[in-house]
Amino acid sequence: ECFNTNGSFTCSCLEGWESPDYGLTCTNVDECLGQLHDCDSNAACTDSPGSFACKCNSGYFSPEGNATLSNYSMVDVEF
Repeated sequence: ECFNTNGSFTCSCLEGWESPDYGLTCTNVDECLGQLHDCDSNAACTDSPGSFACKCNSGYFSPEGNATLSNYSMVDVEF
């Protein structure tokens, strides 16, 4: 994302992306690899371009429909 300035321009990457060259090129941040996610400990993190997703591990579910720490803890499913 670039903006014109007086006689020049400035660029920055959108959330989930980083740049080694002041925003001229942007690369995906792997939130899962860098532990930058908020997935519950009973959920798996999957990276995607500019974002990530949390999915409950087998045997668990989230009453709120997603598996982040900002929601209630994962619930063990008893069979």
